[in-house]
Amino acid sequence: MRTHKTASVVLFLLSVVSASGQPANKVSVTLGVVTSFGTPLPGGEVHIDGHSVHEAITIKSRATVILPYGTYRITSEPSAYYWASERIVDIIVPKTFVLIALARKETFAVSGEGTPTPYTVSGTVALGRPGNRKLFARLTGLYLPSSSEAEIDEQGHFELAVRLQGSYSVEILDGGLIAAAKTIRLDETKARPMRVDFTLP
Repeated sequence: MRTHKTASVVLFLLSVVSASGQPANKVSVTLGVVTSFGTPLPGGEVHIDGHSVHEAITIKSRATVILPYGTYRITSEPSAYYWASERIVDIIVPKTFVLIALARKETFAVSGEGTPTPYTVSGTVALGRPGNRKLFARLTGLYLPSSSEAEIDEQGHFELAVRLQGSYSVEILDGGLIAAAKTIRLDETKARPMRVDFTLP
């Protein structure tokens, strides 16, 4: 059984730079750890799979591994207090920065009692001028790869939902623009749905 420290790892930094003395098709990958709210963790273990690479990397604040360019699946197994994490990462340029995070388990999951409830966000968009604008709402994790989209209805209402607690951005999409955005914190101590309203010119 993995320890809390080992299994509760997340990838904080994936910084790829050309490694001196390494083959031209390989780079040095630096790994670190963070929570879904952006709080650094002391370390743990991640699994890296892809491009004929299958490695388990132990991180203590930071760790470095040499990898060929390519696409990789980076995972961390669940622990007593954190959910599992998985993300697909493309290493395609000499300098790459990627964030991957683990969300802390809710009380019901730690105690083994209760059932999961999605984290929901509802709101309205008030328009300053009339028109046939087609708007969308999007909920995107700041550290998690989680996201949710919704079409804003004729009354300006929308509702979004995600599975994991963490820091998120609520964005209103207007054509090719992010017309408005607000950062929120979704966690089990806050009432659901969370209300987020916008006014657009």
